[in-house]
Amino acid sequence: MRLLYFLFLGLVLWGCGANDKEPLADASAADAESTYAVTATEDGLVTVLIQFGGADAVAQRRLQPDEAVVVDGEAVPADSSSVGGVFYELQKPLADFLGTHVITLTKSSKALYRDSFSIDPFFVPDTLAPLSFNEPLVLPLENFTDTAVRVLLVDTDFASADINETYPVVDGRLQIPAAHLQASLVPGPAVLELYLEKEMEKGRRKLNYSYSVKRDVVLLR
Repeated sequence: MRLLYFLFLGLVLWGCGANDKEPLADASAADAESTYAVTATEDGLVTVLIQFGGADAVAQRRLQPDEAVVVDGEAVPADSSSVGGVFYELQKPLADFLGTHVITLTKSSKALYRDSFSIDPFFVPDTLAPLSFNEPLVLPLENFTDTAVRVLLVDTDFASADINETYPVVDGRLQIPAAHLQASLVPGPAVLELYLEKEMEKGRRKLNYSYSVKRDVVLLR
């Protein structure tokens, strides 16, 4: 159960080096490092979180009055916190935000640069049969577009090691060896979460993408 703390990592992504100092506003955001964090869950929202100047709140930049960051033509509003500094955030229901989207930084209504990303959900069965410790966990992943998936499998015993590992996906199937189940978990109910994670860079701009699904499972000896 101690690996439940990993679920909070996404919430503190923007908190490194944070303090109460005002972000810089004397230079264009186009000249600063920028970070896009796109997170989506199967049954929830898509969140696009944008920062200029990197993760350090001291170095962050607020857009100039004649600058704007736009997603699919919609201006993204600014917000800030004492922990995370200044950021620009947009939230959309997943069902309304599938496919390819474009982030544009504009100055005086002219585009300085554009970056695109895609929301491509993958699917697993809605209900999973009880899992046996004596057999590998084999799970089909429909429409999975990458070669590996991060697995978070947590049981109800706080003393368990749990599983928080990245496994290959071959021919659309995830397989976790039985030995990993036996070494990390105990029989009973558990929660399985699967994460498709990508990190892409384009010059001084970085995109971190995460899409996740969650299922309740039962582990049998």
